[in-house]
Formats: sequence, C-alpha cells, structure tokens
Amino acid sequence: MIILEILYAVFLASVFLIGYKVVFKLYDRKSKKRINDAKNTQDAIEIRKRILNRRKRIAIVYFSFIFIFLIIAIVFSGKLQVFINSLIIIVVLATTIIFDYRKTDIYGNISSQTPAEFLADSKEFYLYLRGFDVDIPYGEKTKNNQSFNESMFVEVVDYALGTTCCALGMTKEVDSPIGATRVYVNDDDWQNSVLELMKKANRIFILINDRKSCLWEIEQSIELLNKTVFIVDDYEKYNAVRNRFIDKINMPVLSDITSIPFFFESGTDAVSFDNTWKGYFAILGLDADAVEEKKVEERKAQMLDHPLKC
Repeated sequence: MIILEILYAVFLASVFLIGYKVVFKLYDRKSKKRINDAKNTQDAIEIRKRILNRRKRIAIVYFSFIFIFLIIAIVFSGKLQVFINSLIIIVVLATTIIFDYRKTDIYGNISSQTPAEFLADSKEFYLYLRGFDVDIPYGEKTKNNQSFNESMFVEVVDYALGTTCCALGMTKEVDSPIGATRVYVNDDDWQNSVLELMKKANRIFILINDRKSCLWEIEQSIELLNKTVFIVDDYEKYNAVRNRFIDKINMPVLSDITSIPFFFESGTDAVSFDNTWKGYFAILGLDADAVEEKKVEERKAQMLDHPLKC
C-alpha cells in the first residue's frame, strides 16, 4: 500500500512537470513569433527582456499554485500519508528543476545588448566567433569529446582572467546558451558591428566553421592575426576553410598524429587540448597550476585582511 502511495505521488509530480514543460513550450512558441515580428534588433532586445521577466513570473505563479494546492490537501486530509506524498512531490519537482536548470537556463540568458551598449560597458573583453549551429546549452555534454565547449571556455576565462567574453547572438532567438555574453545586431549591418568588436577586442577566438558568415569573419581576421586564436573541432570544416584561405592564412597541415580538438595561431603548429579546465587554460596560454596557486594566495590574503570575529 505504501509503495502504491509513493508511486502515486511520483505520478502526480510527473504530471506537474509535464504541465510546466508544456506551459513554457507554448509560451516560447508565441514569444519567438513576437521576436520575429520585431522591426529591428533594438525592438527584439526589448521584447526579449520583457519575455524573460514574464517567464520568471509565470514560473513563480505556477509553482505557487502547486504549493498552495499541496498545503490545502494536507490541511483538509489531516493524514500523514498525504503529507509524505506532498513532500515526495516537492522533492521530485525541485530535483528535476535543478537538474533542468543545470542543462539550460530555463529563464534564458538575459545578456541582451547591442554592440554599442556592450562596448560602452566593457573596456577589456575577448571575442568568441563561431557558427550558430554549434551552440550547446549550458551543462549539456558535447556531442562527442571532440567538440569545443563554449560554456567551459568562458568559465575559465572569467575564473583565470576576470575578463568578459562576448559573442554575437541570433537576433531571433528567445534566449541563448549560457556562456559568452551575447550582443545582438541588425541583420543588414551585422558586419560593421563585428568589425568594430574585432578591432576593440583584446583577443579573438574563432571556432573554425565553413558557414558563410564565419568564412567572412575569418577573412577579416587576416588583418588581426596578432591577436587571433583559431580553434578546430571538425576536420572536414577545417580542411574546407584551409583550402579556401591557403594563400592568405598560414594554417598548419594536419598529420596523422594531430588529434582534435586543437588550436593554433597563424604560423604555429597545431596544439591539441582536452575538454577539461586545463585544456582550456592552454588555449589562453596560461599554466593552470600557476593560476591555481595564485588564486590560493589571493584567497589567503583576503582571509588575512578580513579575519573571522570570534
């Protein structure tokens, strides 16, 4: 009997979760239509911000309703089993939502800025360029160990250097993966915005892609090779790009021992890296152990400056 009650509680929790998913799916579908109907990027950004704020309110109202429903059930039944069932439902809901949040930000990445707004707020920054088709939601595993993970890379940049990393966002998206700060541009003048960001960025990291927009960005990097790092996680795309720019950019010839993912700067050999924190430190030209030691010393200094009061 107890097992049946527990299974019933888990069933109810599943129903509530399905309802939660359906509500947000329907809302996002309507939201995408509103963003697609926006006149320009600035309007799309304002709509996106309102959508994300409304998402939060919807989530709060939805779970408040469930919580009140469970409280009423406990009070009117007066049974211990109903209390236990309600507790199971809350635990299942909370665990699933936390897990879901780790996979992707259910409230969206609210870093919705135009290049002008971003540049006004950021004196130093890194620029990450890629094809939109490679975006991976935060916390999700890469398709395979050869895929570059944007969110991990940005975490390392922030941890080791405390530097902002930005990337272009898809103008018509409702939200974006957690990782680089997204800046949004108009479809008709995006190239001018990218050029300005490339010129003002401290470093440029390009995940090589054979899409038309990425090929254009790679071509613009020819004048900025002194601060550009190329990242490769696809042999086929790399070879297509290398053949296209063979007379303009000194890209390394791949050998049988070259493993991906790898990175290089113009005129240097390919350097393979692992999809780990240490691997991404290598892309930045940093020694992970040295950074860790420095962080420990900084933490010690903070503790000495602010001793605990007994």
